[in-house]
Amino acid sequence: MAGELFPITSELELRESRDPVRLMMGTTIYEVVGISGTGEGKVNRMLGIVNDEECSAKYRMDTETGEFETGYNTASEDIIMAAHVYTKYQAEIGGEAYLYEYDYPVHGVHTDDAFLVLGFHPFTLDENEKWLSRVYPRYFSNFIKSQRPAPDWCPVTPDLMNYYSVNKSFSDDVHPHTRYGYQNNLASYYEGLVKYDHKLVQVKNTVLSAPVQYKSLNFDG
Repeated sequence: MAGELFPITSELELRESRDPVRLMMGTTIYEVVGISGTGEGKVNRMLGIVNDEECSAKYRMDTETGEFETGYNTASEDIIMAAHVYTKYQAEIGGEAYLYEYDYPVHGVHTDDAFLVLGFHPFTLDENEKWLSRVYPRYFSNFIKSQRPAPDWCPVTPDLMNYYSVNKSFSDDVHPHTRYGYQNNLASYYEGLVKYDHKLVQVKNTVLSAPVQYKSLNFDG
């Protein structure tokens, strides 16, 4: 991405070079299904991880051993972490960021919710979805009009990572409402991975700056 016309060297630099803006981002309850491997490495690049090979190896080991149970494939993680990272950063620098998760489970795969916004759908709507099809598009039109998407929908507070759960069930008295800790399990893991990367950078820099006789990483004797 680097160049004279676009002097950006990483996605992290691109994100952190932005001025405060109004932003609305969200995901669906299941996100991408049936696709594996398509998002591998993308989150690392987005987070500015330097040691991609080592951090990817740690991720694979943690998921294979059960140390970390993601619940999503890598394509979904890429989408979810983008929503988390960009809304949190905008909130931190004074932007007005709105975050949501489309939690209605009947049709909760990636882009299923878009049919409600566009006004046509390849599936039959149940009573809850008929209600959502009237309400959900208003969130976007209100945002475009520089209003809150919904009266009770508050901008993201970084420490809370509050988000709007878009859901409806007449039988269970479920309605759209604010929740907290958006995808906290996934976000916490990647925060730890960033710290792991920083430690690797420090170790490598220490080795590079050490006298020649101490540059070996073999401590077996």
